[in-house]
Amino acid sequence: QLRADRLAAALPAQAWKRLSAGAGAKGPRVYWWARAPIRPLHDPGDGFWLLVRRSLTEPTDLAYYACYGRAGTPLRELARVAGTRWAIEECFQSAKGETGLDQYQVRRYDSWYRHDELAADAVSDLRAVRDDLAEVSRATRASSRVTRRTLLWRSRRAPVVRENENAAHLDLLAGSCLMLARAAREVSRSERRLLAPSVRALTDAIAGMSSDPGDRDARQRAVDQALAATRSVPVIRGQSESMLAAVVAVRMVAADVLVFAGVDPRQVSLDGALGVPRQDH
Repeated sequence: QLRADRLAAALPAQAWKRLSAGAGAKGPRVYWWARAPIRPLHDPGDGFWLLVRRSLTEPTDLAYYACYGRAGTPLRELARVAGTRWAIEECFQSAKGETGLDQYQVRRYDSWYRHDELAADAVSDLRAVRDDLAEVSRATRASSRVTRRTLLWRSRRAPVVRENENAAHLDLLAGSCLMLARAAREVSRSERRLLAPSVRALTDAIAGMSSDPGDRDARQRAVDQALAATRSVPVIRGQSESMLAAVVAVRMVAADVLVFAGVDPRQVSLDGALGVPRQDH
């Protein structure tokens, strides 16, 4: 008789084959596999082997299996069957955690058998429910992919997208308006009178567009009023830093109004006329 490790060490290099033991959580479980015949006194049609599994990265990491099968059983088939051990262990582990397979207090075999059978049936029912839910999930994803290709879905999706874009643009506009209000508080009374026409034009632009953001004519009027506000900003030599900050804030509010109206930011020009693109309802 030989120890399993000594028998594995005596195997020639060509006896080792790189094979997969099945799919795992991170892909195929690939190892080096080899086998050595044992028990020479047996039926010629049967085979007894010592199956050895070796890690790809750790040559000293070995596992051993005593195998029995038909004499012509290929090494790949032995490796596949050995790999099913993980599935069996996972089944027992899930049965212990989900249906209490190991939670019994009996002394008789028939009592233990009844408990084991009930737990196994419960696991089978849970697996069936899980498979049904997985099938429903796949069908739902498939139907959603088909639905997204229809004109009806696109027509319903467009208003939602526009509302999300409007909300984002509104946040920008609110921030620039707040900055303009703070800057206007810092200027003098005479400078505030100079800023009044621009601020009034921006107020009218925002009020007119807020009544119906989807109306193209309302957005065009808002664009024209925003451009008028920037053109009416006074340019004074030697103006104070607070006045300069207020002028910058006016231009920022006007730019955000243009963006909210649907003008491409790359085409924003505060000293000329701009056309508003049409939005389908």
